[in-house]
Amino acid sequence: QMSFFGWGKSDTPKTTPKGTRRPVAKKKPKAEPKEKQLTEEQIFASVEDIFFEDPNETNLDPLGDLLRTLPDDATPDDLQRMIATRESQLSVINSRLYAQVINNYDKFVKGMVQIRELGVDLETTVNLCRNGRAMLRKTDRDLISAPVNIISNNRKSLLYRTIADYLRQIKSIQNTEQELKECLSEGDFPSAIQHCKRFAQEVEANQQFSSIQGLRRDIQRYESLVQQKLDASLLEVTRSFSEINYERLLKAYRMSEKLHRVTKKLQQNFTDSVIAGTQDLLYAHVLASEKNALKAESLRKLSYAELTKKLAEENFMPCLQQTFEYLVELMHSHYQMDEWHLKLESDDQGERSEEELAEINEYKDIQLGLERFSKVVWDQMQKCVVSLLKNSALSTFKIEPFLEVLDAVSKFIEFGEEFSSSAASQLQTCILQESRNYFKQFHKKKLEDLRTMVENERWEAMPVQAGFAPVDIKEIRYFVQSSTEGASSVHSSSFLHRNFSHRGDVSALASLSSSGNPFSEKTTNRHGEIESDDEDEELKQEFVAEEGVNNEEQNVVKVNNDAEIGTGASVTIVCLNLVRYIG
Repeated sequence: QMSFFGWGKSDTPKTTPKGTRRPVAKKKPKAEPKEKQLTEEQIFASVEDIFFEDPNETNLDPLGDLLRTLPDDATPDDLQRMIATRESQLSVINSRLYAQVINNYDKFVKGMVQIRELGVDLETTVNLCRNGRAMLRKTDRDLISAPVNIISNNRKSLLYRTIADYLRQIKSIQNTEQELKECLSEGDFPSAIQHCKRFAQEVEANQQFSSIQGLRRDIQRYESLVQQKLDASLLEVTRSFSEINYERLLKAYRMSEKLHRVTKKLQQNFTDSVIAGTQDLLYAHVLASEKNALKAESLRKLSYAELTKKLAEENFMPCLQQTFEYLVELMHSHYQMDEWHLKLESDDQGERSEEELAEINEYKDIQLGLERFSKVVWDQMQKCVVSLLKNSALSTFKIEPFLEVLDAVSKFIEFGEEFSSSAASQLQTCILQESRNYFKQFHKKKLEDLRTMVENERWEAMPVQAGFAPVDIKEIRYFVQSSTEGASSVHSSSFLHRNFSHRGDVSALASLSSSGNPFSEKTTNRHGEIESDDEDEELKQEFVAEEGVNNEEQNVVKVNNDAEIGTGASVTIVCLNLVRYIG
């Protein structure tokens, strides 16, 4: 407490070091008690230094210290004196403390007032700070946060608009890809090429997106797919012409800047179609035989010439018929392409734009190419047919099937010569050679049959009436009349019609659109019904002729019974049989 109020000992001798006690003076012999009156200063100076130190730093024990300072031989009086000394020291210290309090009371009160005022000021300051903060928050919200929020929202709006634009671009790329696939599936190749170009441009313009970067590989894939679809569709148009598809294909090739490839591609398609189509037809008819059906895999590897040797005789005519039908359809497709180009050039060009005129000029090269390679395609067709005819045993055919073959080849030659504007030298040479070989064998066999007949028949004279002539025999008269009327055509089966006179001035290829393919099964059946009526009429005529001969024989027998054989002309039964056999 004394150190708290700033008190300290003054005018006192120096104390011993901290924690030590003053040495106790040796006890002198007792003297007579003598009252000494010590002053207040002396009493205050006698207070030990330990009482002026910080009690937190020293373990102050006043009673213990008092007892430790007692001498060994202390008496109660000594103890009483020490207590009295302590009490006097305490009294001095209290008096001084009181005096200090009295002297500093005004300062104390003033300090307390200042502390109270300071507390009020602090509370006022706290309220001001609190109100200031609220006002700052309101000001921040009103004057700073609102504009900042507006700027922030504007930036977000701009960002969202940019993102929306990017999303629309990505969606546009996706839609373009979907439309491209739809156009390819529908065969709209001009639109497909437009979408393919737009798809490539959109992908290249949006490479900042990782999802779009992967689509760059699809550009080349789609371009390749469009080209493959174009070539495949051109092959289909080659085999089955469609004006709409053909026009689309040419526009698509022009848009892809590959129109110069069309002529070469058409020639290749026609040539490949001839080779592949005839090979497939022949292979199918070869497998129609049960014997060959067991060797399908090995037969597939054979060439066209080798396959013709495996064709059974009963499947030859159907194979030849379908081969001619297929090849004539190819000719008709070529003819329709050429007619499309001619029609395009013949239309009124006065109302056309420069772009359309330039397009027609570019198509002109294709039309010239069609005319140019038609002879190459025709030569390839002849090679296939010649190989089929030469490797088939035509010499073993009966006369009627053989004549059907000649009739079919003759019609095919008519189409081919019109198609290529050139002679069918290969086919004509082959047919001439095969006909010579066949009829050589045919006449040889017939002569042997006639010789056998003549040797085995009885020669009997048959009396005839006066003025008898060969035309009196019904068979001879029938052929003479047919020759006179110009109707000496060979009556074959209902396989094909050779007569094209109903077309008038229309070409053979042009008549296919209206009359149909003469080698097709439907056309053959329709002609067969008409021809069957003619055959019925012919059979009736032959029956009437045969009845006439029989009646004549009866008349001759009757005359023979009535009269003797005259010296005029006579006819034998052998002659009548020969006429019938030859007929």
